[in-house]
Amino acid sequence: MSNLLVVKDKVQRYSRELYSDVRIDSDGDLRIPFEDTDVFIRVWERSFDSADQEKFFDENQLSKVLVNVWTYVLVDLPGSVDLFKWVAIQGQDFIIGHCVLVAADENDSSFRLIYANQIAGDTLDPGELKEALLAVEGTAADLMQQLKPKFGGKTFREASQ
Repeated sequence: MSNLLVVKDKVQRYSRELYSDVRIDSDGDLRIPFEDTDVFIRVWERSFDSADQEKFFDENQLSKVLVNVWTYVLVDLPGSVDLFKWVAIQGQDFIIGHCVLVAADENDSSFRLIYANQIAGDTLDPGELKEALLAVEGTAADLMQQLKPKFGGKTFREASQ
């Protein structure tokens, strides 16, 4: 039996305990405006290739529902060896979460730097989600200030204007 709707409800309730402005965007993710960016929360359910794989998850009490908390650190970033190196090394060196670089167009001429954290949804408690939200928003705010002068790009809010 799917736990997806139960987890989505928990995520929405717990988020509203911490933030007054929690929106649902066009694809069903939660969106929380924060300073120069928005924090997004996507709740999704794993798909399994076989009944054996799903049985393995059940037997080992592994979460079938996951909660991805993420935000744009910078967008419209020009690609460079230094940027790629930073993402590959320093961008993975966080206690909670990690950075991902995503091509913004099919020519790989600009990139989006994302900071994300993923947690198990089936056993989610309020403090766990709130910790993830605060870690993502706080780390992203620090990274914006550190990385924009070094690599260029725009904040999410600047690009949205």
